[in-house]
Amino acid sequence: MDGNKSVMLDKWRSIVNHIHNKHDGHGDLFPTCLHNKLVGCENKKKWLKPGSAAVARFCDLVHSRQVTKYIQQLSPLNQTSELECLHSVLNHFAPKLIGFSYYGTICRAFLAALHFEENSRKPQANGQLRYQISFPKYKCGEYSVKEVKVENTYCYVDSLMDLVEVFAENIKMNDKSGL
Repeated sequence: MDGNKSVMLDKWRSIVNHIHNKHDGHGDLFPTCLHNKLVGCENKKKWLKPGSAAVARFCDLVHSRQVTKYIQQLSPLNQTSELECLHSVLNHFAPKLIGFSYYGTICRAFLAALHFEENSRKPQANGQLRYQISFPKYKCGEYSVKEVKVENTYCYVDSLMDLVEVFAENIKMNDKSGL
C-alpha cells in the first residue's frame, strides 16, 4: 500500500462484494481483488446471500462513518507494536503507581529510551531461528508463538558511568579552583 486514503477505503469497501463471491467491480481505485482466481474447493465456499439480515448488519458496519474514518487513518507500512514496546519499557522504569519528581521522571525516561534503543532489535538466540509457545492471560487458554531472543544487554550503563565520572571530576576541579 502506498498510503492513499481513497485506495485504502476502496479496498475496505470491497469486503462487501467479496463476501458475496464477487471479486471485481469494487471501485475505480481498486477494481479487482488481489488474490488469484478461486478454483476448485476454494470457489465452493458458502458465500453470504445478499439481502439477509446478517449481511445488512455487516454492510452497516463496513460502511459506517466512524469505521471508514478510521480505515483512512491506518498506517500503510508500520503498525504501533514497537511504540507499545517503548511504552512498556517506560512503565517498567517509571511505574505510574509511584510519584517521581520532575527530574526523577526525566532521568527514568532517558534510561528507558537508552534501554529500549539498545535492546529493541535483538537477534534470535544462538543465531538460530528458535520459537517458544506462551499462554497469555488475555487469550483465555489460547497460545501465541514468540521468537526466542538473546538476553537484554546493559552496555549503556557503562557509558553512563563513564560520563558520571567525567562529570564528577569536572565538579571537583571547579570546586578547587574556586577556593
